[in-house]
Amino acid sequence: MGENKLFRFIVILISFGLCLSAGRTIFDLWHRRDLITNRQKDLTKITTENQTLEARLKEIQGGDYVERIARDKLGLVRDGESIILLPDTQNGEVIRRGEESGGPNWQKWWKLFF
Repeated sequence: MGENKLFRFIVILISFGLCLSAGRTIFDLWHRRDLITNRQKDLTKITTENQTLEARLKEIQGGDYVERIARDKLGLVRDGESIILLPDTQNGEVIRRGEESGGPNWQKWWKLFF
């Protein structure tokens, strides 16, 4: 009878150890599933950002972008083109040398060039 109790105790002890090990393994699997889900979200976000950056790079490498920057930010023009500088406007009226000039538009243009 003593051997039978010892055998049962050993079996129960091994079963308890296996249950703890299985529980820890299940917990680790749930934790790793959460990690995989988070990594997939990160991957989706980075992929979207990468596509945006690739589209921006493609736009920047095009000649239209370089020309637009040269015109808008650097004030450059192509050969044969002229720059026309218009006077400052205030409240929709043209201001010339600090004085208000009224009248029709053709008179304003006349005063501007002559």
